[in-house]
Amino acid sequence: MFENELFQLIQYKPLTAKVHQRPFLLVPPCINKYYILDLQPGNSLVRYAVEQGMSTFVVSWCNPDAALAHKTWDDYIEAAIIKAIEVVREITRAEQINA
Repeated sequence: MFENELFQLIQYKPLTAKVHQRPFLLVPPCINKYYILDLQPGNSLVRYAVEQGMSTFVVSWCNPDAALAHKTWDDYIEAAIIKAIEVVREITRAEQINA
């Protein structure tokens, strides 16, 4: 759905006919990839969310290299987490999201 030098935003479509109005954004720790929340169907947080009718978005962190050595936590907050919230709101046209 979106990407920049810090992250990619992945969207999972709900598995139900009725969809909640407020979308759901999952932000895993920076040391984990998004699939830590989606390892197996039996214990997948992502699968659970889409089965409950949630438009689910997940941040997938890019592996930092020397080119990103100058980035700070403030950069990750502003250019990744806040940006992900903005993109989810734009895509879904929702004023509020669950994160």
